[in-house]
Amino acid sequence: MTTANESASGKETRATRTYKAGTLLVRENELSRSMFIIRQGQARVFRTYLGQPITLAVLGPGEVFGEMSFVDGEPRSASVEALTDLSVVAVEGENGEKQIKDLPDWVWIIFKTVFHRFREMDQKLTVLQSIHDFRKKTMRVNTVASAIYTEILRFNKTLLLLHGRRKAEGPVSTQELSREMEDLLGNKFIGLRIYLRLMREHHFIDNKAELEGGNMVISEFAFEEFDAYLARKLKENDFFIFSHSALAVIRRLLSLRRAEDTAAGNLSNYAMETMPLREQAMKELRDQGILQKDGEELCVPLSELGKIYAWQSILKAFDHTVIAGD
Repeated sequence: MTTANESASGKETRATRTYKAGTLLVRENELSRSMFIIRQGQARVFRTYLGQPITLAVLGPGEVFGEMSFVDGEPRSASVEALTDLSVVAVEGENGEKQIKDLPDWVWIIFKTVFHRFREMDQKLTVLQSIHDFRKKTMRVNTVASAIYTEILRFNKTLLLLHGRRKAEGPVSTQELSREMEDLLGNKFIGLRIYLRLMREHHFIDNKAELEGGNMVISEFAFEEFDAYLARKLKENDFFIFSHSALAVIRRLLSLRRAEDTAAGNLSNYAMETMPLREQAMKELRDQGILQKDGEELCVPLSELGKIYAWQSILKAFDHTVIAGD
């Protein structure tokens, strides 16, 4: 559904639009002028370099994309796809350049200079990320992913140890436990605050209990399962981290878990729509034993798929904070 409102000047149209996960909103190098403000959901900004998609950013509510072409009228510097179902406010840009040129000349010159520098920076980031991806593929062990696996396992074990000790004495204060973890963990590869937020989002920590009483209640069984997964992968030197596209496919599978064909593990009738990078995502899932090698049948129960999605989402969050890419 789309609703539009004309501005008082009649020169600009704003519309609220919704898109399904996987929809390509902006295509690299195309000539279009719309600018988008995200209301709900997430979008991925990526470029293609040497035939490979390179992620530049993951955007959320309140963030903007398409602003450079809106202002300077140049071709799109990157593509943007919906990672989740997405609601945006679209601002049509046919009159954008004319309106901005009504500003003083020095303002227009600054806009052009700043956006030119942004476009150059995007090119450099793409090259750097491509080098990073090449190294990940050619090195026997992915050192970045290995560090993420090791650190999260260290964080989990520390939290379980401290929580268990404090729990024996009574309710566990989140503030006090966080402070003790900060002191005990020392130099950290990943951020403690982000780690705790992710543990809440994926229900390892009871967020409601913290909000109501400031005390930390955890699922020890969930932590132990996650630790076993991390330890096994470390032992096997299998430090894979799913791409955003592969996670989007898993999320879609889980969202339709009540559908009869999906519950049976048969995806032949599953409506994947027109998801960008779908084939690459499916290959990842087959390579990691999530899908059958031939066809698109699930190899794992949906309950296990939910756990893998949570674990990989946590790992991916830290891969993104280190270097924004797949």
